[in-house]
Amino acid sequence: MTTFWLWTGAGLTSMLVARRAGSDIVRRGALMRRNYRGLEIPNALGIAALLALVAGLALVAFVHAVAPNAPTPAAASSAAVVFLAAGLGFGLLGLWDDIASETDRGFRAHAAALRRGRLSSGAIKLGGGAVLGFVVAAPITRGFWGTVANGALIALFANLLNLLDVRPGRAGKAFGLAAIPLLAFGGPTAPTLAATLGAVAGVLPVELKERGMLGDVGANGLGAVAGVAVVALGAGWVRLLVLGLLVVLHLVAEGPTLSRGIDAVPPLSALDRLGRVPE
Repeated sequence: MTTFWLWTGAGLTSMLVARRAGSDIVRRGALMRRNYRGLEIPNALGIAALLALVAGLALVAFVHAVAPNAPTPAAASSAAVVFLAAGLGFGLLGLWDDIASETDRGFRAHAAALRRGRLSSGAIKLGGGAVLGFVVAAPITRGFWGTVANGALIALFANLLNLLDVRPGRAGKAFGLAAIPLLAFGGPTAPTLAATLGAVAGVLPVELKERGMLGDVGANGLGAVAGVAVVALGAGWVRLLVLGLLVVLHLVAEGPTLSRGIDAVPPLSALDRLGRVPE
């Protein structure tokens, strides 16, 4: 019962903070950008989501402080440190890319810029993501090559949600599809996943109404949280399978694009369009 209420409290706290922070961002018009339909809207809902995640995990820490002998809050508070490092670190890299606001997207575009002697903002973000993924994976992994593989998984998961964040709500829905099954495993990662799902639920209605966008800061941060959860929960073969799938999806994104793939699969297309403003 303690575990259930901890999950619920973290999720509700995050959702309420995300709704309030998201409405403030929309009202103030922070980081205005044009969306895929050409509408100029705030591109900073991800900041609200990450602030909400901090609030949800603060509740977990508070429960641990007042009940230090309760095992669930204690383990969740320890795990939250790694999740926060990943979410906030990758979110900061995404914020850099949002502020730099270059048009280069994808590995090929960044490689072409490097061949021309120009270091694009996206290349800086990808390089920083690789380093940050290694740093985040190191405390929860044994062995150098295992750390490299898990760091790559975290970084690629973060970048995948960034690639998906080209339509309203798509990145948030993708996070939900990944996080809900992981939440079912329970354990010390569950309160963080519940808090993150609450944060997504708080900003998703605003994004679907095209009043704001998650932005790279949110997509990167959410993807990193999901990646850390896979590393923390998955067996070795599961992590390798997810890593291989992430590599394949990135290769697809370089070619026919993920959007075409989503549109070609009716269930995915229906989920993608669910709740969105009709085009």
